[in-house]
Amino acid sequence: MNNFDLRKYLAEGRLIKEEINYQIELLVPEVAFNVESGELADSPYEFATEDEIENGEADVTTYTDGDELDEWVFGRNYDNALDFAKRYPNLIKINKKR
Repeated sequence: MNNFDLRKYLAEGRLIKEEINYQIELLVPEVAFNVESGELADSPYEFATEDEIENGEADVTTYTDGDELDEWVFGRNYDNALDFAKRYPNLIKINKKR
């Protein structure tokens, strides 16, 4: 007897193909990401002083492009991006594409 389930196979195939096409929009000129805490802010100085940042004592990266933020912080993962957008609604917005 064959255990192949055509209905399940087709349903799983549809789920794989239904990737969410989205884009990250920055609502501020730049978004700072604190690598150590995993938090976002609208300025790197929310996490460290200018001297600490310049001396490399603070691991803070700033992004001025939503695509780069998505790639490096969210890992191009819609669920990760959505989580951050909910936690930081004044910093980023997710725009779904059709």
